[in-house]
Amino acid sequence: VLQGRASTAALAVNGLVGVGLVVALVNVPLFVNIVESGADVGSTALLAGALLTSLTASMASMSYVGGRWAGNSGNVVPTVVGICIGLVGFVVIGLTWSTETSNVVMATELAVIGGGIGLVLAPTSAAVVDAAAESERGSAAGLIIVFRLIGFSVGLAGLTAWGLHRYNQLRSELELPALGSDGYQDALTTAAIDITTTALAETFIGAAVALGLALGVMTVVRPGRRRPKEKLV
Repeated sequence: VLQGRASTAALAVNGLVGVGLVVALVNVPLFVNIVESGADVGSTALLAGALLTSLTASMASMSYVGGRWAGNSGNVVPTVVGICIGLVGFVVIGLTWSTETSNVVMATELAVIGGGIGLVLAPTSAAVVDAAAESERGSAAGLIIVFRLIGFSVGLAGLTAWGLHRYNQLRSELELPALGSDGYQDALTTAAIDITTTALAETFIGAAVALGLALGVMTVVRPGRRRPKEKLV
């Protein structure tokens, strides 16, 4: 269906971006549920939804910007800029999120990630569709979704496994008061929240690694070696 390394790179980038995106979509509500464990279910769900809205709204608006940008300057620049923004956002979250992180900070950092991912979506989709013959563009558009969903599946499975591994590792290192002593239950509850939020935050570092790989994929595209009628990723 497709011809040229630019379209192949675009599909790979879509898959790797899917890895990062699913981490945010799944782990942000989990993080909020742990941090807000003392609140009622309704308010916790509302907060998680608001935080995810900052991610998806930013992603949607910046997808339009990315499409316009790609139309003016080609697909390479907005894709690379978007990957870099998303990568930095994931690293910051992975290193700084804790039970003390404010909701405003979380929403702002998720909006940054959403903006970066949004910049990537339109240029990479255009690169894949433009590389296909006119009669096969529907199949090419379907491939974009397939690779993104593969990224979702791989990211969810791999990074969830890593998160569980880190949780068990951190739990094994706990030092608690003697069982049944004063303060034992409070110490246990606090420790459980701390190690769970730490393990969840570290999955965002895994998402950053995925975007780093996407940036590496972009190195196969060389400006100046553009094939006729093929847009660069």
